[in-house]
Amino acid sequence: MLAEARLVCGIDTAKQAIDYVTKAAKHNNIVAVNADACALPFSDNSFTKAVSQDADAWLTLDKEKPTSEAFRVLRRNGLFVFQSYAQARKTDASTQRQTCQLLQSCGYRFTDVPTVYELEALFASAGFVIVELRLLHELYSVDNERMLDRMAMNGPLLRTRFPRPLVDAIHSLLEWERSLFEAHLWTGVLIIAKKP
Repeated sequence: MLAEARLVCGIDTAKQAIDYVTKAAKHNNIVAVNADACALPFSDNSFTKAVSQDADAWLTLDKEKPTSEAFRVLRRNGLFVFQSYAQARKTDASTQRQTCQLLQSCGYRFTDVPTVYELEALFASAGFVIVELRLLHELYSVDNERMLDRMAMNGPLLRTRFPRPLVDAIHSLLEWERSLFEAHLWTGVLIIAKKP
């Protein structure tokens, strides 16, 4: 599908990610831009589709900004496909605190993971019409288990390449997420929204 598109533009705040895409791109129509989803460097109505897969842009103080920016750069009838993990419902203060501490230990500045309901409201307030909303609990639970298995298999190697406290923090976060998925406090969500 990438080869058929006139232009595919990916963004990331990490220069390493941009460098990787620039080197790995197999088609001339793929461009990577160092940009923040809260301040997209594109004109209004630039794109027909926008995709966000597990983006951390919604872990920010102003959760409305990335959604409104996606709305701004989409053309009329443009589609926004959003897939990420989310809280299934607001958790208690103790669970919130533990989640925040673990996310911070992994380097996240903002740690307020939105609920499915909050995401739905963000899309509506930006002006989107939600075409489909699907919970992906099983998919995200299985993915969490896969990441834990990979962590167990590659832990020693990771500790030689990255600071041990960071590797241990990521492992702790994945274990915590497993418990949240098992308790159905976290889930995965797919939202397909249209700009009317």
